Amino acid sequence: MSEGATMTDPAADSADRPSGAAAAP
Repeated sequence: MSEGATMTDPAADSADRPSGAAAAP
């Protein structure tokens, strides 16, 4: 969770991709 929240928006990350998949690709 910290990965996605740090790279992308914490609100959108936790709501859509808590694993941070949005920031990986």
